[in-house]
Formats: sequence, C-alpha cells, structure tokens
Amino acid sequence: MTIRNRLVLGLGLIVTLSTVGGILFVGTFQRSYRETLEVHASLISSQIRSQIETTLSLHKDHIVMASRDSGVLSLLQDSGATPQPEGEVTEEIRRNLVDYYELRYGSRLFTSVELFDMTGRRRLGVDAVEDSPVRNTPWWNAAVQEGFSVDHVLSSSQEDRVTIRLSVLVRNRQNEPIGVLTGRLDFSVLLRSSELYVTPFRSTVTTVVSEDGRLLYRSTPFVLHQDVSDENYIASMDRDAGVIVTGSGGRSRLNAYSTLYLGTARDGEPWHVIVSYSLEEALQGIVSARRQLTVFVLALLVLSVAVSLWVYRSIRRPLDLLTEAVGRVGRRELDFRHQWHGTDEVSMVIRRFDRMREKLQYFYNDMAREVEHQRQQRVELEAIAGSDELTHLFNRRAFLDFLEHRIEECGTDSTVLAVIYLDLNGFKPINDIHGHQMGDYVLKTIGRRLIDATREGDLAARVGGDEFAVVLASVFHTSDAEEAAWRLVAAISDRIEKDGLNLSVGVSAGMSSYPTGGTSPAELIEHAADRAMYRAKRSLGDGRVSSAESAFVAYDAFLDGD
Repeated sequence: MTIRNRLVLGLGLIVTLSTVGGILFVGTFQRSYRETLEVHASLISSQIRSQIETTLSLHKDHIVMASRDSGVLSLLQDSGATPQPEGEVTEEIRRNLVDYYELRYGSRLFTSVELFDMTGRRRLGVDAVEDSPVRNTPWWNAAVQEGFSVDHVLSSSQEDRVTIRLSVLVRNRQNEPIGVLTGRLDFSVLLRSSELYVTPFRSTVTTVVSEDGRLLYRSTPFVLHQDVSDENYIASMDRDAGVIVTGSGGRSRLNAYSTLYLGTARDGEPWHVIVSYSLEEALQGIVSARRQLTVFVLALLVLSVAVSLWVYRSIRRPLDLLTEAVGRVGRRELDFRHQWHGTDEVSMVIRRFDRMREKLQYFYNDMAREVEHQRQQRVELEAIAGSDELTHLFNRRAFLDFLEHRIEECGTDSTVLAVIYLDLNGFKPINDIHGHQMGDYVLKTIGRRLIDATREGDLAARVGGDEFAVVLASVFHTSDAEEAAWRLVAAISDRIEKDGLNLSVGVSAGMSSYPTGGTSPAELIEHAADRAMYRAKRSLGDGRVSSAESAFVAYDAFLDGD
C-alpha cells in the first residue's frame, strides 16, 4: 500500500473514530455523571449520619466526665447537702456543658442537664424542665442496667423540635451506683452543625424521618415532594442505605438515605437521614459540558483533516527521493549526490544519508579494524580470566589448561614434569583472630613468594581458599623436583610481619611426577593432592589446623609400598 493510500485511509479512520468516540463519550459521560451524583449523595448522607453518631459519642463522653466530678458525687452521697455546694456544682456543669457548646455552635445545644439519685428524685437541675416521674421508665432502666442510654423526646409545644436525651449512670468511688446524670440536646442544632460542609447545591434538603414516618427534622421549609408523602419514602427504604429517584410535575429529585440507629445497640430506634438533590439543577453542568464537548469534537475533526493533508504534501516527495537513494546504495551505486534543501526532519535524513554514502567505504575499513581490535581484546580478556584476583597467580582453570598442555609436550624431550600441591597450616587462626584483611595480606604475600621461587616456564596457581599448586615444567630428575618443592615450602614458611604482628604459617605439600605418578592431569592431581599432600598433613598430627608446621611428601617415594 502506497503512502498516499495509507494517509487517505488514516484520515478516514480518524474522522470515523473521532465521531463515534465523541458520541459514545458524551453518552457515557452523562451516565457516569449521574452515577457520580448518586454516589456523592449517598456518601453525604452517610457522612451526616456518621457525624451525628460521632457527635453523640463525644457528648456522651463529656457527660461521663461530668458525672465523675467530686461535687456531683458528694451531692448524691450526702443527703443533707447544703444549697451552697449544690450551686457550685450547677455552675460547674453549666460552664462545661451548656455554656461551652452554646459558644461553639452559636446556639444552645444542651437545653437542660439534670441529676437524679437512685430513688428518681431530682437533686440538680440546670435549666430543668418539668417531666413525668423518671424512675422505672425505659430510658431510666436502660441507664441503670447498661450504664448509658439515649432516646428522643418530642416536645408537645413545638412539633418540629426533637430533643435527644443522653443518660449516664453515676457511680461512687466504690463503684456503687448512686444516681443518673442526664443531658438534653437540641437535635436541630446538632443537624445544622453537621450540614455545614455537605450542601453542594442550592436546592439540597436534609431530612430526618422516624421509622413510623414522623418528620423529625428538615433543613429548609422547602417541600420535597408535592404528592409523595414521607410514609412512602419509609416504605421503600428496606435497607440501611440506598438511593431513590422520585419526581412529580416534570421535576425529578435524587434522594440518598442512610439509617441512624438511635440507641446503644443496632436494635435501637431507627431514623432515616435523607439528602435530596434537584436533578434539574445538578445536571446543568453536564448539559454545558456536553455542548462544549461537541464543539471540541468538531474542531478536532477539522484540525485532523488539515494536519493530514499538510503531512502528506510535506513528506511524500522527500520519502520518494529517500527510497530511490536507498535502492542505489543497496546496488553499491555510490557515485550520485542529492541536492535537497529543507529544514524538516525528512530533509535532514536525506542530507545525512548522502553523507553516509560518502563515508561508506571508510566505514568498511573501520569495521575491519574494529574486528581486529575486538580479537585483541578477546585475547586480553582470556588472559585476565586465567588469573586470581587476590594473589595475581593463575587460577584453577589456567592451571589445568597449562598442565594438560605440558603433558602433551612431555614426549618430545627427556625432562620430567612435576605437580606440587600445597595447603597452608595455621592460616585459619590468623583469619579468625586478626580478621579477613590480615588473611588476605598473608595470601598475597605467599603468592609473591611463590612467583619469586618459581622459574621462568613454571606455573604457580591458587586453586582454592588456602590451597596452591605449582607445575615444574622441565626438571631433569625427580630429585631436582623434590629440591624445588622444599624451596617452596621454606619460602612459604618464612615469618610474615605486618602492623607490628609477627605471623607464621606452615604448609603441607605433596608432589607427583609424570609419568610415574600419573599420565593425565586428573591422576597427577589426585596423587599429589589427595594422597601425597594429605599424607603430609597426617604426619603433623591432629593439631595441624592451628599449627604453623610444615611437611612434604612425594608420591613417588611411597608408591611401591602403597
């Protein structure tokens, strides 16, 4: 497919997808906005309920603290209390409960505070109201039995006023019940304080309805539903929380409710906290957003067409020129040159491609030089890979390669090939007592001594933690090899001085020679290390781990008797 066809097809796809996507997005956006409103209303309803519960719990704690006041306790314990102490207690409770919350909420939250003894007789009243006998009433029994009770009182004089009564059992220092302290809260003040930060629209109304359909509180005098009674609301609320959409006369409202259990347990008296929105007002924002989105989609389509045409005219000609140049370079026709002037990216590619053509032969030469350089680096890396990082001796791999190579050459001359294995004695205590840094220094020192004690053509290697090996490449007799081995043992056994310390290590050494001790690297190593060296170790006794003594055994010396 040509670039022209691709651009035309791409333009058609952009127009189609933009149109379909815009239509789907507008519909989805409107649905999601309404769902968001429902979730938001439900959250606000739950938030108001949670604030009421939290506020009631806070006031309960304040009443509990007031019940522990020494004046309250003395007033209940002393039946002959004088009016003066009673007046002090009244003033203290007024200041901490009534006046404090009046200053906080801007109106009187606590309408009254009363104190009763266990006979039901009122001993203290702060703005007390006349009420029926309190003893053996439901709220009294709940306070006495459970230590705390909460219920509501409907005022006979004001139908829209609901009072919440919080009651706390008062106990003396011996934890004996001596009375009941109650506080009455104005529920409308409590609700107004909860609605301060949860009213998103002008038409939002908060309503509280009891289980029997009684209207307990409404934030505004606005009539929620002209022809839908509160009882019908309650009939539809079969769960503790939910969302109801109602409407009449072409006006819809979104109602979210959450159930508040007014009591000390979940089986207490349920109230329904309802938050109501006007959908007409709430959806004004989405109508405006939909109009703006439509304009944006149309502008996007026009812009897509213009940009596609400009891109097509800008890149078609230079792409054709670049395609031709690539074909000629592929055929090794490097004697052409394009004179192209432009400032866009494709023009820059063409000019750079032309410079690449001029330097292509230089590139071939550079590539050949790079191959040679990499070969040399590989040789150097192989050399580095064959050395031990700490002692700079050869490692085990290089030792095995060297030994195998020397065995293959042994048949060409009359010299003897010998393998010496050395294991340090007394090195572990140095590591344990003086630390690994000192141990590393000892290993480095022994490595230098092995290098100094071996001849050119021989190989010294570190094959383990404190194990070393030496290959004597050419000696004329096994006695010469044994003499060289004793020189190595003596060099290693010299004392080592470092930071005021005078350290010494020993060595257990074993030797085998080709071909008497073996004709392969595995046999020579086994006889030198596993047999001769360990026989030398056993000759030092059980204390060889911590001892700095040295011993040497040649495999050839005990070959006949083994």
